[in-house]
Amino acid sequence: MRSLSDAERVAFKADGVVHVPRAFDGSWVDRMLPVAERQLSAPSRWANDGNPGAARSRKFTDRNLWKDDPEINDFIRESGCAQLAAEALGSASTRFYFDHLRIKEPRTAAPTPWHQYVPYWPFMGQKICSAWFALTDYSVKNSSLEFVRGSHRDGKYYAHRSRSTGRMTVVLPGCAKRQAKNLPISRPTGRISISLDSIWRRTTR
Repeated sequence: MRSLSDAERVAFKADGVVHVPRAFDGSWVDRMLPVAERQLSAPSRWANDGNPGAARSRKFTDRNLWKDDPEINDFIRESGCAQLAAEALGSASTRFYFDHLRIKEPRTAAPTPWHQYVPYWPFMGQKICSAWFALTDYSVKNSSLEFVRGSHRDGKYYAHRSRSTGRMTVVLPGCAKRQAKNLPISRPTGRISISLDSIWRRTTR
């Protein structure tokens, strides 16, 4: 298990996001992939499945798996992910909120619009982050993550739905002219992205 370098801590503070190579050894990928396959076959009550059973054009999500799945529970407690998050935040420890499994099968056209995470949570704060661990290769062409660097610095959170229409709001208030930071991962094994939940993000497909 490694620690964040000084350069990675500086990047996280400035950008609100940092890509951490060689964070874990490859055994964690080998342990997590069967979990993903099991959830596709037997989703929990928290799952959302856009095209059940399909090998293509299927977006699947599930969450809160740590309560029943020992592999997810082990990852949270033993992988060192919590330590990396604490180091990024400059904290002595971290508290776990929930896990979220996201799967997009090939040729799934389901981009996620620009958004912040904090407005979805039942709490607020400046030291809330997410750690994203890729189990398969991904790139700009097949659904990469994008972040707006430094978009956490205004200290504001924005509603994702219009109060009048209820529709999703995808405008980047105060951030529209900032450069988006794309973080493609060509080899996912042992790599993680840690981001503040106040930073603006989206997926490209």
